[in-house]
Amino acid sequence: MSKSVKTLAIARTVAGTATIKHAGTKEKCGIDPSAFGLWHWAVVTAGPWAELILPLTILIGLFTCLSALGMIGLLSCSH
Repeated sequence: MSKSVKTLAIARTVAGTATIKHAGTKEKCGIDPSAFGLWHWAVVTAGPWAELILPLTILIGLFTCLSALGMIGLLSCSH
């Protein structure tokens, strides 16, 4: 097997889509999360936070636009 094939292993999921998993990390760490290095821990920790923060920032941006339109309407009607 070539080095590139050993580094990246393509695994088929149940749905039939291809996902690429880093073979070296999977065999080295297995399921034990305490075996992850700093980089892998940071990626695994940032994922759920990003799933929470991104929709919240979208909602905050939406409310900011609505309040800006309200201020435009208020200022245009007050004169």
